[in-house]
Amino acid sequence: MSVAVGIPGDGQGKRIFKGNGGPLTLIATTTDGRFYELEDAPAINSSGLITFGTRLFLNGLSSGGAGISVGSGGALQTIATTQQYTPTSMFTGPGNDGLFLSDGNATTKVVDRSGPFKAFSGCCPALGMNRDGKIAFLSYVGGGGIGIFTGPDPVNDKVIYSTEALSGSTVVSLNISRDSINRSGQIAFFAQLADGTKGIYRADPFLPIMIDIKPDDFPNSVNPTDKGMIPVAILSTGSFDATTVDSTSVRFGANGIETTALNADIEDVNHDGLPDVLLHFRTQETGIRCGTVAASLSGTKSNGEAVQGSDSVRTVGCK
Repeated sequence: MSVAVGIPGDGQGKRIFKGNGGPLTLIATTTDGRFYELEDAPAINSSGLITFGTRLFLNGLSSGGAGISVGSGGALQTIATTQQYTPTSMFTGPGNDGLFLSDGNATTKVVDRSGPFKAFSGCCPALGMNRDGKIAFLSYVGGGGIGIFTGPDPVNDKVIYSTEALSGSTVVSLNISRDSINRSGQIAFFAQLADGTKGIYRADPFLPIMIDIKPDDFPNSVNPTDKGMIPVAILSTGSFDATTVDSTSVRFGANGIETTALNADIEDVNHDGLPDVLLHFRTQETGIRCGTVAASLSGTKSNGEAVQGSDSVRTVGCK
């Protein structure tokens, strides 16, 4: 089993090594003109791939911004970096923070600050990596909020973002560690909520699906005080069979976890020739309140794969 360790500067610059009881392998150093600073606590997975936070040189200066690099003893690969800086960048600052990934042979940029990501957390960005090289990282996005992401698309690769709903409140701050993501893609993270709650939460990867709240009714009007039921359809597509969802696993509500279905029937809800699943949920158990604008459904397929979908709602009967 290999370990990774950061060695403070001792006249030979700050260095990161990998070792397993024998001679150490140098991964990175501040003496080669590339890194101005290296973080003290690199992460390593079971394949020997190492991630570490850096502050990069930019045109010979130490103001290149923060970044994340990865390596296993050969060439370093960048997940994101300040070395992508151009004078026409859409943001202010001396350089582009970035994230990079390396297997010891090649370097691949995952994301930098030339787009919607405005800054990575701190000098040595917070990120996690699993055995297969999948990553999760913490970043600020335009508008001042902070979120956890798994790739360069701030929408499709978003795990959670500040101001989003969580456990009956909204997210104020977030953080992750090097061991945050496992081989199943599940991500453990710290969150502080607007109501003062602090805790460790888990985000599970899911297959996005299409749902239709109150089919044949738009806008999807819901009276939160109604004692009846809300019909919700899971829609099949050319690449997804709604009947593969285990109806006993399904949850629905304001956050997608509130209540279980009373029944489930297979029928072609949207008349496209494909079998859909129509479920019914007790309105007062869904957590939908006056002002709620969307509701979600979550569950698993028969093979255990998680699914999730959302649709808009308009609350009525509110004073």
